[in-house]
Amino acid sequence: MTACNAVARYEDHPVMKITLIAASIIVAIAGAPAEATRNSDPLPAAPKDECVFVRSISSWRVLDRRNVVLFTGNANRAYLAQLGMPASDLTYAFKVAFIDHDRDGQLCGRSLDKVQAVGSPVGQPATITSMTRLDETALQELEARYDVKLTRKRDRESQQPQYPQ
Repeated sequence: MTACNAVARYEDHPVMKITLIAASIIVAIAGAPAEATRNSDPLPAAPKDECVFVRSISSWRVLDRRNVVLFTGNANRAYLAQLGMPASDLTYAFKVAFIDHDRDGQLCGRSLDKVQAVGSPVGQPATITSMTRLDETALQELEARYDVKLTRKRDRESQQPQYPQ
């Protein structure tokens, strides 16, 4: 008996099929509330349809599988990009591709623009469902919620000890 025949015979058993489908549904349902709680909207009252020019994105920081902070220029501005589907491969990516679907030079919330980890074995881009510009308060809220450092270091001169002359 070859491996192909074993698979064909396994699929011929309706009880096994039903058991496999039922187990898959139970696992999906059990994990859904935890996923929804972890990935709930971190800034529910903020506008969701901001745009950022692709060429101005200088760095990014993954908060979780659905939330990515994009920094522009010399990190003067930050934007929260929320993804339509989880993208766990972004966490470990050295390079990220920003896919401007409508070719207007911008990534926008509530559009078909996407983010994808370059060289990922998954290879599936995630659609950006919302884009929110972050002010200092919003950055601090995200830092507290995700236990990460997002704000730039303050002016080093102001932190230097002052000696009397």
